[in-house]
Amino acid sequence: MSRAPQLLLGALVIAPWLTLTARDMTRARRLRQSHEATAKIGEIIAAVALFHRADGAEGRRCPHPPGLATGTVGPTPPLSVECHRRPEGQCRPDLDDRSLNGPGIYPARLWVTTPMWRAIGFRLLDAHAFHYSLTTRDVDDGCVVEVEARADLDGDGDMSMIQARAHLSLETASIDPSWELRDPLE
Repeated sequence: MSRAPQLLLGALVIAPWLTLTARDMTRARRLRQSHEATAKIGEIIAAVALFHRADGAEGRRCPHPPGLATGTVGPTPPLSVECHRRPEGQCRPDLDDRSLNGPGIYPARLWVTTPMWRAIGFRLLDAHAFHYSLTTRDVDDGCVVEVEARADLDGDGDMSMIQARAHLSLETASIDPSWELRDPLE
């Protein structure tokens, strides 16, 4: 007697469960990647705050180039680096610039050769899904910071975007509670 009908029935019962599980796993991975971005945004704001307060009571201006009232860096890595094409959908900074010939790989030196990233001492050396940008603006009592993280998590050309703003003075650092989230699991 053939077991084919029993195997077919078993496949029909299990197939929807496998589909749901695969979909849930993809959603969980994207959620984990979005959590990564929010954590890194917080680290960038903290790094700018440390830079801003480094000179003690006199404080220091924002980390953009001297003589300018505002500055922007990023996105780092450039958006042309397709993180979604690597395993787990994450870019990988190449620490020795020897293996830059694969998708989602970029030179880690971008973090240390760009003046604003170097000034605040922020760099990513591990795999990550998002591209980060930083804009700073001098104001009378401190520095206004805007950090943005973008990623095409599923490779369809639509970008997830998470953006936060903060105001830094010598006495306080306040992060605007209304973060902008646009398609955070896209």
